[in-house]
Amino acid sequence: MGKRGLTKKKKIILAIVGVILLGGLVTLALFLCLPGFKVKQFASDIEINYKGSINTDDIRVCFGNFFACDDLAARVEGSVDSSQLGDYSVKYVYEHDGSSYTLDQKVAVKDLEAPKITIEGLDGQACPTGRLKNAKVSAIDNYDGDITDKIEYKIDGGNVIISATDAAGNTASETVPVEKIEDKEAPVITIEGAATVTVKQGEEYKDLGATATDNCDTKVDVVTEGEVKTDTVGTYKLTYKARDAAGNEASAERVVVVRSKASGDRIVYLTFDDGPSDYTAELLDILKKYGVKATFFVTGAGSDEMIKREYDEGHQIGLHTFTHTYSVVYKSDEAFMGDLRWIQNRVKDATGYESHLMRFPGGSSNTVSRNYSRGIMSRLVKTVANEGFHYFDWNVSSGDAGGATTSDAVYNNVVNSLKEGYSIVLQHDTKKFSIDAVERIIQYGMANGYTFERLEESSPGAHHGTNN
Repeated sequence: MGKRGLTKKKKIILAIVGVILLGGLVTLALFLCLPGFKVKQFASDIEINYKGSINTDDIRVCFGNFFACDDLAARVEGSVDSSQLGDYSVKYVYEHDGSSYTLDQKVAVKDLEAPKITIEGLDGQACPTGRLKNAKVSAIDNYDGDITDKIEYKIDGGNVIISATDAAGNTASETVPVEKIEDKEAPVITIEGAATVTVKQGEEYKDLGATATDNCDTKVDVVTEGEVKTDTVGTYKLTYKARDAAGNEASAERVVVVRSKASGDRIVYLTFDDGPSDYTAELLDILKKYGVKATFFVTGAGSDEMIKREYDEGHQIGLHTFTHTYSVVYKSDEAFMGDLRWIQNRVKDATGYESHLMRFPGGSSNTVSRNYSRGIMSRLVKTVANEGFHYFDWNVSSGDAGGATTSDAVYNNVVNSLKEGYSIVLQHDTKKFSIDAVERIIQYGMANGYTFERLEESSPGAHHGTNN
């Protein structure tokens, strides 16, 4: 039999398929040829680093067809502050011949950068904890700043792995070859605030505590032992203890003196003349230990740096003339005021502070000035007041300028002469034996209801009265 042709039904199916294919080709041709907005490149959600910027090359829109499409410039609505972490929304608007096309861009500003670890002074020695023995290790993050306290150490064979992770979870690490050594050093305890504190009976006492650092451990806890009962007058001791991972122990103490309410305003003003000297630093250390502020009537002696330290640590700086030479300062009224201005300028140059507190060499009651100018003291006490100065004598003498030659003598002279109201104590920081008595004087005062203050312009002057 011969071949049969396509059936009528098959012919109809083929015709329909042909029409569909032709329609698709026409549609495709129209799509490729008709102009319009075309997105060339885009990501709806992007992340940028803190203080980074959006890469605008990642967002491209053009107008045209498949064969020719011109890139368009975007008009941006909204902004991204990359200096602030968070989520932002920005619209990119493209316009052409009155038509517009908008892309919504979501931007997340994040901290994507790992910290930077720096190691200085590496000598290859490491503690059992992995911490480098003598090296200085720091970690700085682009967002969190100094995160050195977040550094972790891990022993891995003959190496130490040093790592630091910022708040965003970015981690940096360094591997250092080391030799592990034994930890024999105790922690170092630092007491917050003064080592000796005085409170009145019934007052609330809040201890500032202490902190500890260790050569091998990144963190050492401090345990406080002892109790302060402010309802009972007495002297209390708080002990701070710290123990590192190797078992090394350290301790430090704070003394808290609870004084009676009935003690009243018993104020001691410790004052020191003629310095600064080679002993002034030791005196400042004692005052700092007990949180006591004093007054220094300085001269042209010593260093400007020591005067600045006195000032920076909260002590009062008074003026005792520059030369402290009787024949010079008491030669005339003009000579005295010139010498006083000289020391005033020295203090201001050293500290930036213009002091108006002063003490006459020999006190306002001195008689040696008669040898150089009759009646000068009677005139000067008025002159200095007219010039804006406030002079201070004393009502308790340590005797260290004559008579007392030992710390015991100075101590007894002072504590046996303290007043019920205010006591302005005269000492000299040029006398080592006098400085040796200061700590005991402070301890006695705190235990017996006295408070220690520095002189101010409004403080009592304890004026002696003039004898010339």
